[in-house]
Amino acid sequence: MAFKQVFYTLREVFPQVDLRILKAVASQYSSDVDAAVGFVYSDVLPAELLTSLYESTIMRMKEVELQEENSRLAKQNANKAHQNYLAMVEHFNQLIENSKESNDKQAQVVGEEKCLLVALTQDLQSRLAKLSAQRDEALATVQEIKCELDARLATSMEEEAIALEDIMQTEKVALLVRKDKESTVGSIMEESRKLQKEAAENILLRGLLLDQGRLIDIMQGEISSIYANVVAMKERISGSKLKSALVLTSCSAHSYHKDDCKSASVDTEWPMGNADNINDLPQEEITRSLAKDHTTSSDDDEGWELGFTMRCAHPGASIPVVGVPGENRTDRIVMETWVRAAVEAIHSSRAQAVIYLAGGASQALGWLLSVPGASGSVLEVVVPYSRASMAQLLGKLPLQFTSKQAAEDMALAAFNRALKLSGPGLHVMGVGFTGSLASSRPKQGDHRFYVSTRTQNCLRTSHVTLSKGLRNREEEDKVSSYFVLKAIADACRVSATIQSDLQEPEIPKESVEQFDEDQELQQVIDGQVCMKVYHFSDPAEKNFDRKLILPGSFNPLHDGHLRLLEVASSMCDDGLPCFEISAINADKPPLSIAEIKRRVEQFRKAGKNVIISNQPYFYKKAELFPGSAFIIGADTAARLVNPKYYGGDFNRMLEILLECKNTGTTFLVGGREIEGVFKVLEDLDIPRELKDMFISIPEEKFRMDISSTELRKNQGL
Repeated sequence: MAFKQVFYTLREVFPQVDLRILKAVASQYSSDVDAAVGFVYSDVLPAELLTSLYESTIMRMKEVELQEENSRLAKQNANKAHQNYLAMVEHFNQLIENSKESNDKQAQVVGEEKCLLVALTQDLQSRLAKLSAQRDEALATVQEIKCELDARLATSMEEEAIALEDIMQTEKVALLVRKDKESTVGSIMEESRKLQKEAAENILLRGLLLDQGRLIDIMQGEISSIYANVVAMKERISGSKLKSALVLTSCSAHSYHKDDCKSASVDTEWPMGNADNINDLPQEEITRSLAKDHTTSSDDDEGWELGFTMRCAHPGASIPVVGVPGENRTDRIVMETWVRAAVEAIHSSRAQAVIYLAGGASQALGWLLSVPGASGSVLEVVVPYSRASMAQLLGKLPLQFTSKQAAEDMALAAFNRALKLSGPGLHVMGVGFTGSLASSRPKQGDHRFYVSTRTQNCLRTSHVTLSKGLRNREEEDKVSSYFVLKAIADACRVSATIQSDLQEPEIPKESVEQFDEDQELQQVIDGQVCMKVYHFSDPAEKNFDRKLILPGSFNPLHDGHLRLLEVASSMCDDGLPCFEISAINADKPPLSIAEIKRRVEQFRKAGKNVIISNQPYFYKKAELFPGSAFIIGADTAARLVNPKYYGGDFNRMLEILLECKNTGTTFLVGGREIEGVFKVLEDLDIPRELKDMFISIPEEKFRMDISSTELRKNQGL
């Protein structure tokens, strides 16, 4: 206890002394605290103090050296900082100067804006006051309206309750009426089908009657020419009996057989008696008899113009036709041999044309239609003579009716029409003619005409300016008809000798524009041409009545597509099988030319026909390919009869599809997975009026669950 007390005392008195020294002193003077304190004062503290002072001096020297070094570095930093400060001051002085200039300018702008804002503020305050007054007035008006609406609402609720009750009653009556109307529509549709069948039979009958009318025309022409010969002979013989024989040559392509045209005396039975005693009859009686026979024939031929010019034994002689007294008839000339040869070559070329004529070339139509085979070459002829007719035909009014542009527009419109009407696999062309020829009144401008032909890859136009006063209207019409015939022959790629009958100054001007594949496809994309057909399959052994079309994107073409078309072809053997791609999509950008050519290449390798069109909707496809059968999946068929895609209007859907039905369109429906379930046509709810449009492809004949999307993923497309 004495040691601890001495140690604690020494530690309190000498806190600066090392504890080890204090412990040693406390252990030596454990019984005497004062002695321990005195020893520390006398002996320990001076030595400790010296040591401490030495150590502190060493530390102070080090601190001084460190401080001197820091001072030196500080001076260097201070010099650098001073230089930087001077540079910064200079920079800030420049900035301040620039800022002052900018602030002066800004102050000027701000002052101007402040004046403007003050004016605007005053204007806004005045407008706000007006608006406040208007608001108060509007609130009062709204309150009045609210009161009125509350009253009307109460009345409307009462009327609604009454109307709902009326609706329920009306619906009951409507259901009964609908059932009755549906049965009526069914009977009407059945009657319509019968009428369509009768109409088709009537068309055939009309064709037969027209053929008979043409034959009657020829017979009437021969009778008239013989009568003219008889009259001429009578005048020369002066009353003696007719005993010489008349020889008829080059009658017509539709004349009698060789056995019926004899070079001996004429033994034909005449309407007024035997030819031997015709001279004994009065001339008036003969004329009345022929006129009566002529009138009877013309009443039965539905508008066919009767009367032809016959050639006699004298080469080149032309005899006028005798018609009804008072009737104004022009002389007719038998078709030249070279014209007939050209027309026959056109008819045998497997080409089909739509012809639009305005202002001339009417004789060309007679030549084309009077030679057998015209029904296989001429699809349609339109003569748009009036301004309204031309505007409706072209969809616009030409800037100049007799012009190169008008003729080319007519040819393009005719070509698109021919694409829709032509038979499968045939060469197609459109012909446009516009002319300004001699008329009953003198014309200030040139007598001229333009004829243009348009095929898939070529646009050819000819322009001829005729010499005024050199020919009459009929002769100018004949010259223009020669050029139309030549243009059609050139487009058909047939060899034909055409005699133009032009004089030296009347030099025709021709222009030819060829289109490559890219240009043809671009015209389809732009809507100028309605389709481009690629024939990659082998030539068909038979003629098809219509097309059998499998539409789609075919990205890529796979075995499922090929098999589906093969099965459909076995079910519909009267259709030419082909695929169809629309370059225009309903909800996507148009396909590029490179992409179209890439997809077409698939069909070239597979040897299958493909059509590139610009119609994404089926009701437009039905207009583009009338009478065709389309191959679709059950999912597409479900969308076709879903009113959702017709603005929710069931009647609109029915109207559109019935229009497709009227064009002869049918749908062959193959099974397809819909929401994970494989469905066929029988699983769909097809309206009764449309059921006969849809034909089911049985599942046992075709089912291939191939996805184009999965194929593209696997191929990295």
